[in-house]
Amino acid sequence: MQMGRSVSRGTGCLVADGLVLTALHVVADWSKQSLTPHPGEISLTFANGSVKASILEEYCDRLADWALLRCESLPPNTSHSRNSIGGAGAEEPPLQTPQG
Repeated sequence: MQMGRSVSRGTGCLVADGLVLTALHVVADWSKQSLTPHPGEISLTFANGSVKASILEEYCDRLADWALLRCESLPPNTSHSRNSIGGAGAEEPPLQTPQG
């Protein structure tokens, strides 16, 4: 819970500079036929900071349960060749989306 709201949490992988691949159900209601993002902001937590992101609607698959996110910016010194988000050692879950 953050500020009295539920939070969806999951992991993702930085697949290119500014692009994160994650499970669609973490950031949207995959049971709906059309893309229905969870309410609130998507926050990605990296080892060296957090950034906001958005779903690239043309790059997601409801049935395969994946979505590509575009970071608004990257934390300093972050490169897709040496970082992923979440997993072992992460202090906070990388994707947080308040759910109404």
